[in-house]
Amino acid sequence: MRGKHVIWRRTSDPHPLTVGFMSYIADSRFQISHLSYRGEWNLSIKNVSLKDAGVYECQVSAKSRDFRRLILLNVVEILISGPTYVEIGQPFTLMCNATTEDFPMEDLDWFKDGSKIVQREDNQIEISKYFSREDKKIFSVLQKDHSILDDAGTYVCRTSETQVTGTKVHVLSGKHLKHLTI
Repeated sequence: MRGKHVIWRRTSDPHPLTVGFMSYIADSRFQISHLSYRGEWNLSIKNVSLKDAGVYECQVSAKSRDFRRLILLNVVEILISGPTYVEIGQPFTLMCNATTEDFPMEDLDWFKDGSKIVQREDNQIEISKYFSREDKKIFSVLQKDHSILDDAGTYVCRTSETQVTGTKVHVLSGKHLKHLTI
């Protein structure tokens, strides 16, 4: 690309992030990958966080004219919390929350061992959801009043934007508890 320069910048900042292979910020999470055979100059951001959300611009500057492309980076942070071990017959609660700059998100869904969990009376699972416009968060709480051995497994929470997180829950029967030392 003789006589041309590829520039990446955030539209909210007048200073470039990169020009060609040169970085103009002290943040090593931002890197350029160039695929010359495809003519691509990709901006990669490692360990993306909510503060990285926003509009980025890729600009190809040449003497005759400039080309610009805007890219919106929407970042969703999703967390799950709850017990890893629960004694048989005891209740357990898992909470999932997702945060995004692009609020509102559509929904959060729960899965156990790859199958979607549907709230029904016969499975004695209660799922409740809450939204916070102020914090730009959506919360989903999965509750089971009495755990059984079949409740053990991998629980996954997924946003409608297909961001996922998961946790493994182990249900211990009384005979296993006496062998557990902490």
